[in-house]
Amino acid sequence: MINPRVETAMAYRRVFGSADGKEVLRDLLHDLYVFSQISNPEEVALHNFGMRLLDKIGGFPTDNPLAEDELETTLVDAYLEKPTLSVGEE
Repeated sequence: MINPRVETAMAYRRVFGSADGKEVLRDLLHDLYVFSQISNPEEVALHNFGMRLLDKIGGFPTDNPLAEDELETTLVDAYLEKPTLSVGEE
């Protein structure tokens, strides 16, 4: 028997796993201030909902510190692999 949390994560991944689903998820996460600075309590609430969505997908392991370290490493590596801006592109 599969853990209900794993079943839910698998269902979310099926929904958001297609090219369209990834684009929708990206749009939702932007609207939920997951990738933005937060400046007021409403944005904090939206951000927290976005983080909960990632948790349901299984992408933000709130209850597993080892997996959280892996996620942080992946994010840092992804940012460091991005090209830097040239002068005048800021």
